[in-house]
Amino acid sequence: MDFKRKLLAAIRRADYDFGLINAGDKIMLGISGGKDSMALAYLLSIYQKFAEKDFTFVAVMLDLGFPKNDISSIEEFFHKLNIDFRVEDASDVYPILLKHQHDGLLPCSICSRMKKASINAASKRLGFKKVAFAHHADDAIETLFMNMTHGGRIATFAPSMFLEKTQIEFIRPLIYAREKDIIGLVKQENIPIVKSTCKNDHTSERAYFKEFLNNYYEKFPFSYDNFLTMLTNKEHADLWFDKLGFNDGAGIRIVEASDVSNYAKCLKIRFEVFIKEQGISLEDEFEEDGETNYLLSLNDEPIATIRVKKDQENYILQRFAVIKKYRKLGYGSKLLSYVEKKISRLHTPVTIFMHAQKEQVEFYKKRGYEVYGDEFMEANIVHLPMKKFIKNAIMDKSKER
Repeated sequence: MDFKRKLLAAIRRADYDFGLINAGDKIMLGISGGKDSMALAYLLSIYQKFAEKDFTFVAVMLDLGFPKNDISSIEEFFHKLNIDFRVEDASDVYPILLKHQHDGLLPCSICSRMKKASINAASKRLGFKKVAFAHHADDAIETLFMNMTHGGRIATFAPSMFLEKTQIEFIRPLIYAREKDIIGLVKQENIPIVKSTCKNDHTSERAYFKEFLNNYYEKFPFSYDNFLTMLTNKEHADLWFDKLGFNDGAGIRIVEASDVSNYAKCLKIRFEVFIKEQGISLEDEFEEDGETNYLLSLNDEPIATIRVKKDQENYILQRFAVIKKYRKLGYGSKLLSYVEKKISRLHTPVTIFMHAQKEQVEFYKKRGYEVYGDEFMEANIVHLPMKKFIKNAIMDKSKER
């Protein structure tokens, strides 16, 4: 089998579907020395030649302070391919992990967070705004099962993710690639790899789920392709998300505006309040970037909306609007309380931020928000930055009893 051709096709498809690489991109490729990152470096060096877009990449390995390995073989490999290879110091990570080890094992969660921080620091230091990782389709499926098992959520990592605070975009060009094909490529092309010196290797939760899924594929071979198809099979997704909401039994209904119809109702409320009533420009008002919108209806009439944006571990409230004739009747408070409850059940402790119009500051203060900065102008309206800290998940009163 021509693994090179198959994997290049997978990269091209991912790039086409998710817009991972643009002309002029300068990409930092994270190198661990393992099969996945080494294969990706090799494949990107070829993809550069026929992708019809001018991009460059630098292979960067972080020295996390783990016991040293001989990396001369991969240095030689990169030299032959004319790939710029660098090693960046992050050696403070391993000593910290040793201090938190339990039963001889290192804490994977702390390691993951520290590696991400080190990657962000290295990309900033080297001047890169885009970082490529070698996570593949099997990693994505394993993460899905881990999240379902341990987190009660149907979620995996995204093909691309933009971190607003650091202004760095993470991309995963191998998102459609299967691990067995990567293994085949490494053998076929004699790509050198460096064995991990982490004592957790092959003993982690991910290793367990990898074995679990391999056994599952043996029993149900068709699931191997179906699980990957599932991740993009939106047309046949049939869960309860679009049916979930709040209903007080007296005409108030709050839902996440996940379908076109409800989202259009949110936009209509915002047009009435922000464009017609407050004179905000269309350009300032209607910029959307992956946020979640909520809609409150009264007897099926849309009367209030709010938008929630997640920024790493924090949440930002935006575009909170109530139709004029329904203000000061408690509907805005109900919507705000519902959203706070939703956020708190996803992640606590958590801080919720917002830019509040000055005339609404007292409203938010009564609901636990505090001003933490000076006045500023936004869309020609005076605003103040406000925030609220929520320590524990907010439960329904019946559950609290």
